Amino acid sequence: MRPRSAETRVRIIEAALRAFGDAGFDGALTRTIAHNAGVQQPLINYHFGSKDGLWRASVDHLFGQLEARVAEAMPRLASSIRATRWRRCSSTSSTSTPIILSWRG
Repeated sequence: MRPRSAETRVRIIEAALRAFGDAGFDGALTRTIAHNAGVQQPLINYHFGSKDGLWRASVDHLFGQLEARVAEAMPRLASSIRATRWRRCSSTSSTSTPIILSWRG
């Protein structure tokens, strides 16, 4: 895909995400999405085939961003867990003494 074509596709997806978020699938108009993306409406069909295709590409884009953020956070999360100390607590029951682990930062 050419760089300009990729940029256009991302602009359409970003406008679609706003429209779908504001109005839902049925309320979002491809005419409005195209206007907000600064493109002609036929480009939506060219890039995505249909409004449904645009919605699917928008969801894929959103989950791609989420996946990238989770992957970025994983090393910090892992080191945070390793740095956390565990504390051993005992029950006040006289018949048994189960071990309960709890966080202590």
